[in-house]
Amino acid sequence: MSSEGKHLGYIATKQVALNMLTMR
Repeated sequence: MSSEGKHLGYIATKQVALNMLTMR
C-alpha cells in the first residue's frame, strides 16, 4: 500500500474521532 493511502486512512480516522467528540 502506498504511503498516500495510509495518510488518507489516518485523516479519515481522525475525522471520525472528531465527529464522535462533537456529537456528544
